[in-house]
Amino acid sequence: MSDNKENLSIEEKNESTNNVAISDDVFTLIANIATGKVEGVYGMHVGALSNIFSRNNYSKGVKIEKTDDDITLDIYIDVKYGYNVTKVATEVQESVKNEIEGMTDLIVNSVNVHVEDIITEKKKNEVEPEVIEEKDIEIIEKED
Repeated sequence: MSDNKENLSIEEKNESTNNVAISDDVFTLIANIATGKVEGVYGMHVGALSNIFSRNNYSKGVKIEKTDDDITLDIYIDVKYGYNVTKVATEVQESVKNEIEGMTDLIVNSVNVHVEDIITEKKKNEVEPEVIEEKDIEIIEKED
């Protein structure tokens, strides 16, 4: 991490009074893709409570709390059987933190990983993973 990283706010006002606003959906998408890159993650956990917490993006396996200066994320995942749960969770924390800070220049206060389930071979046939992969995202090039 760079020690001279500027601390941008979510809706920073610069000298010309322009605002930069980043939607919670953008943070959710970045977190989903970063989580999906970690070996051992089966997918984002979407539980029965998803409808209750859908305003907080829990339905997508991510809960976001942000202030003007930083962001805290709660990531809910299912891990594949046979993987070291602590190692997978730590790699998810690092991946999400690096991707969000790299793409938004915001300071990530914390990434809390909640391992909700271990998916065995038997469960794989019963549970459809909730993973967003980069190949599923349409990239739109900005015209100059």
